[in-house]
Amino acid sequence: MAPPSPAPVPGNLTVPPLFQWEVVAIVVLLAAVLAVVAVIALSAAPGTGERAEWQRWLAGRSHREPGEPRADG
Repeated sequence: MAPPSPAPVPGNLTVPPLFQWEVVAIVVLLAAVLAVVAVIALSAAPGTGERAEWQRWLAGRSHREPGEPRADG
């Protein structure tokens, strides 16, 4: 029977500091690629219908007759 191995010294690092850093780098890289794809997809999507509706709403709010008092003051 083999003798028991000695207990490790307290504070001894048994795992290297860069253990599985590749996994972290891959996750960060995938998140960055996903963010870039999302930005491209959202910016390329046609949104003129919603934008035109929003502009009509803003135009309707800001239209005043000459001499009409302002609502905020």
